[in-house]
Formats: sequence, structure tokens, C-alpha cells
Amino acid sequence: MLKLLIVLAVIFAVILLAGAAAYFHFFPILSPAQRLARFKEEVRPKNGTIFETILEGKPTAFLLQDCKLYLLAVTAEAVKKERVLEPDFYLGFTTCTRQEIKLEGEYLKVFLSQQAVGAGGGNAGGGNYRSKNGRDWEKQKDGTWRPVTEP
Repeated sequence: MLKLLIVLAVIFAVILLAGAAAYFHFFPILSPAQRLARFKEEVRPKNGTIFETILEGKPTAFLLQDCKLYLLAVTAEAVKKERVLEPDFYLGFTTCTRQEIKLEGEYLKVFLSQQAVGAGGGNAGGGNYRSKNGRDWEKQKDGTWRPVTEP
């Protein structure tokens, strides 16, 4: 009886180890850098730009795609996006005609240009934006910088 229990325990351990090996083969554990590199490959065909920089002494990554800026939280498990910036709401169809992101001094600067689709097709929103931390944004209005929350 004891021999049977030992054999069953060994069989169970082998099955458990084989299952764990198969799991980690199909679902490998990636470092945050590997996860971000894989995410870059996913967004490149969709006109997405990943921008990595240091803000307030912390490594920070952003996704700029379709005139929207996302702050990225990269872990070994996932890349999470938080939308932090986009042009003002426009009632109607729009297309993103230009988007840029760069670090200038202590500010992260973003330029967004969204255009209305259809008759007229004028500028529907966007402009120059800046932030020191990637969360609190200012927009250039009438030659001065004002918080985006200000009308």
C-alpha cells in the first residue's frame, strides 16, 4: 500500500511539473522592458508612437496614437494605458493630421492637430501642450500657458 502511494505521489508530481512547464512555455513571464518592446511592435502598425523619458527623476513611458496621449504603466504582467491628453471634444467626424511628442528642458511637449472631415474641413482641435510630470497639462492659449482644465 505504501509503495502504491509513493508511485501515485511521483506520478502526480511529474504531471504537476509538466503542466507548469507547459504553462510557462505558452505564457512566458516577461520583464517590463520585454513587455514594452512587445507592445511597441503591436502599436507600430496602428501609427502609435511609444515615447520613453525621465520625468521628475522617474522613468516614464507614453503612447501617442490618433491624437491621444496615454501614460503607460508597464509591469511584467501587462501594459496599462491611462489617457492623459486629447484635443477638445468636437461634434462630428475628425481625423488626426499631425501629432508630435518631445522633451524640451524640464517639460514634455506635445502637439496635436485634429481636422474635421467633410465640408469645410477646418481645424477641429489640438494645439501645443506641456507637462512636467505627464499628468498635469497646460495648453498654449494666446501666447501663455494655461491648465487644460481652464476654458
